[in-house]
Amino acid sequence: MRHLGHPDTRVRREVPYLLAGDGRPATLQAQDALLTLTRAPDSEVRATACNTLGSPRDLTTAVRRALITASQDSHHDVRAAAAAALAGSGDRTAAAGDALPALTGDDDITVRLEAAYGLARRDRTRTQEALERVGPLGPDIDTRHDHRVSVLSSWEWRTARRADGGTGPG
Repeated sequence: MRHLGHPDTRVRREVPYLLAGDGRPATLQAQDALLTLTRAPDSEVRATACNTLGSPRDLTTAVRRALITASQDSHHDVRAAAAAALAGSGDRTAAAGDALPALTGDDDITVRLEAAYGLARRDRTRTQEALERVGPLGPDIDTRHDHRVSVLSSWEWRTARRADGGTGPG
């Protein structure tokens, strides 16, 4: 905690990892510190804080709000981290689900992919539109082993199966 305001940005960039602990939910004090770091001047500190806050499957109201705010950040790394945290969380509130469609218009393909993945996990009605907005996946995304691509493919298969009356493709 004493390193939250450290003058060296490199030190502050490590603080979220230290606050994350050993996989257990963050204490309230650590969560408050991470929420503070989502507003840090350094974009890498903000992105790391978002990644760390998104670790629990269930988000608190304060964490959800911070991630939704961070999903509108001017730096794509912060938006991508916030999108990943929201998409991968177990949060099924309307606020979390409603934040994802706005991210499908992002310039960054990673943000669009995370948003589509989050919508597919929630089986939201705008998933097809989000999927179309993702566009072609470049060489940076391994489509054979990417969990987001797998979830989107499964969602497409289930949707086609429902449309066919349960018989599915093939």
